[in-house]
Amino acid sequence: MSFSYKGSSIGLSLANNFPIPLSAGVSLPFFIAMILPVIFFSNCSNISVGFGYAYIKYQAGERGEALFAALDILCIQPNRPTTMDNYTLSNSIESLPKCNLSTETKRQFVLLREKAVTTENDLQAVASSICSDLKVPNVCIIFRGVQNCSMANGKLRSKTLGTYQTGTAIIKIAQFTAVKRKEIAPKTAFDTLLHELMHHFDFKILGLTNSIHSSGFYKRIGALKETLLK
Repeated sequence: MSFSYKGSSIGLSLANNFPIPLSAGVSLPFFIAMILPVIFFSNCSNISVGFGYAYIKYQAGERGEALFAALDILCIQPNRPTTMDNYTLSNSIESLPKCNLSTETKRQFVLLREKAVTTENDLQAVASSICSDLKVPNVCIIFRGVQNCSMANGKLRSKTLGTYQTGTAIIKIAQFTAVKRKEIAPKTAFDTLLHELMHHFDFKILGLTNSIHSSGFYKRIGALKETLLK
């Protein structure tokens, strides 16, 4: 087995020297045909994570990388990682695939985050619009209470702005600051909303087994916010 490269197309040459093209022109049926044998022949761990990574790369248009990922699951390429753990997968994805948000959703986000005071209804409206555009189950927003915090020697060490409950898809955002009990600024509330929504999308769109604060996680939040502000 050997690798060959011609122009913009990479090929995997087998014993009979028949090249399998790994360019962006690979069709979906061919991609499916490549990964189906995994169900029957692979004994690698984290198969579901590998499938998720391959599918995400395909959806993002990186079809050559998608086929490499499928072959990795089959353990065909010893020089490439045969498994991808949850952290590696989370860290490798810098934006949500097909993040197509409507003009109305973007307008709503920009207008509501510029208000003097935000409400639970405002946050729910934006969350519902984003979930609808991305075709994922909706979340329930709760906007109340005080930020949980950790103090040391009278000084604030850490605080929790919001939480996401995986089983119920409930996002709780603290309405008041930890120390002074002041209502949080709308921009802070909406930034927290995007953070917690990304946990939701990690499960519902990316199919991760756990949503963690990897570098890729924060890049996905940044990419989502940038899309909303366009």
